[in-house]
Amino acid sequence: MGELLQAIALAMVIEGLYYALAPDKAQEAMRRLSSVPPAVLSTAGMILALFGTVCVILLRR
Repeated sequence: MGELLQAIALAMVIEGLYYALAPDKAQEAMRRLSSVPPAVLSTAGMILALFGTVCVILLRR
């Protein structure tokens, strides 16, 4: 459970740095994402989640 919390905290650090260092680019990315159909975002999210899961499994071996 501790490793999961560390992973979530690290994701927050990385995302926070993106917003802190490049707020204009973050806003532009959000504007572009608003024009992407929800089905495409959902599919991309699932693919990223599966890829991340595979990476975690491989790294823990």
